[in-house]
Amino acid sequence: GVIPLFLYWGLKLLSPSMFLVSTVLICAVFSLMTGTSFGTIGTAGLALLGVGEALGFPTGLTAGAIVSGAYFGDKMSPLSDTTNLAPIAAGSKLYDHIGHMFYTTIPGCIICLIVYTIAGFSLAGGGAVATPEKVDTILTTLEGMFRFNPLVILPPIIVLYGSVRKKPTIPVMLI
Repeated sequence: GVIPLFLYWGLKLLSPSMFLVSTVLICAVFSLMTGTSFGTIGTAGLALLGVGEALGFPTGLTAGAIVSGAYFGDKMSPLSDTTNLAPIAAGSKLYDHIGHMFYTTIPGCIICLIVYTIAGFSLAGGGAVATPEKVDTILTTLEGMFRFNPLVILPPIIVLYGSVRKKPTIPVMLI
């Protein structure tokens, strides 16, 4: 229920013109917390692709936003296997490695956010995306299919806490 909860609140708080940039950010955060780009694409990305389709966004544009966010999060996550493997192979420290990746990863992410913001406003301004009534229909459907409970947010909070506090990866994922 974590992904539907994120989608529900995302749709509730954001206008359709902000959908693409929100998709990048949601996938980046999800991937950062889990350490997997493919896992993010296959879970949150799939759900966001469906929402984008329902809102009237081109599938390729939504997929690009999903992949952009997922790869950013995976690259910067202390839980990612490749992010852990590279400093081990080079004989450096994990967080030093992540710090050095900021120089290339952050500018790329900023460019993506600018492009998807412009695209979202262009499509919304041209009337290509859903009306508020269609968004309300999606929200009602999510409410009918899921029981949103505050405990659902606990796993992402635990993973985020473990990442911020630099706890070992395996125990954090087991918890």
